[in-house]
Amino acid sequence: MNDNSLPLQYPPVEDLLVKAQNGDTAAREDLLEVSRHFILKTACRYSFKKLEWGRDDELSIALIAFNEAIDKYRQTIDEYKEKRKVPFVAFARQLIKYRLIDFFRHESRTNKAGLKDEIQSIEEDRLAIEKHKEEMAVRECQEEIAQYETLLAGYGLNLMELARVTPKRKSVRRNFIQVASLLAGEPMLCKSFIETKRLPLKELEQISGVPRKNLEKHRKYMVAISLIFCYPKEYTSLLSYLKD
Repeated sequence: MNDNSLPLQYPPVEDLLVKAQNGDTAAREDLLEVSRHFILKTACRYSFKKLEWGRDDELSIALIAFNEAIDKYRQTIDEYKEKRKVPFVAFARQLIKYRLIDFFRHESRTNKAGLKDEIQSIEEDRLAIEKHKEEMAVRECQEEIAQYETLLAGYGLNLMELARVTPKRKSVRRNFIQVASLLAGEPMLCKSFIETKRLPLKELEQISGVPRKNLEKHRKYMVAISLIFCYPKEYTSLLSYLKD
């Protein structure tokens, strides 16, 4: 059997084709049945993969195309012999090919559109999550600042005064931030500071090398930032701000 032939059963395929074209429903069903192997082989050939009946849409498309070919192929076997026109199997094969190409093009456009929608949905979800995170971060920061303000009050300070006593020069601020970090790194000094609410200036001078008079001059600023370093878990946002 070659590519231009169909699996034949009696009555011959040619007779079934003529009867099907003349409206014989039973002949059409028989023709479709005996042509299943041809339809499968052709669909696999143009799909470039192995197909199975009942599983792959390509076979349904091919079967519909073959059925369409029956109606569109308007010539008898005698006319073919006389005029040497294209045989039915070749005509049916081409129609199956064209319908599968249309199917693949549609699937490609659908998949691209689906992928675009999916990407858009993922991006929208990402933006929503980011927005939620930002809102949560703002809320947490606000709560953190309110808690910090309460803590400052216990040391006779407030945010307005802190803004007033903060050194204008960045290098100076960095220097005292480093001193506050050293204080927090000494558990005993940090504990003493928290309990007495007084900076251990003598010890800080020793471990930092910053003259005591400078520490005294910026005592209020030192108290405020040292509290943040001594309570790192409670003031993560403020601590991150100081370290930036």
